[in-house]
Amino acid sequence: MLTIGGATGMGFATAKLAENLGARVYIDGHNKDKNKRALAQLSNTAHGYYLDVINPKSIKELFDSLERIDHIFITAAPEILRMHL
Repeated sequence: MLTIGGATGMGFATAKLAENLGARVYIDGHNKDKNKRALAQLSNTAHGYYLDVINPKSIKELFDSLERIDHIFITAAPEILRMHL
């Protein structure tokens, strides 16, 4: 499960719940320090990525680097991301 905006708030809570239910979790956001703190609270199978949601190249690089995603949960700027997905 990919959680865009997954380092804090509702995104992090959803990522943590998904992980507890057995999902492989990927979180991302634009703040590397928040991403690191969030990853420290998840298992060692979780992955964190930097994402600038207003930069199409950043979005493409993220999706190109992931093998397979079954679910995407977006809490960061959904109106902007919708234009690129």
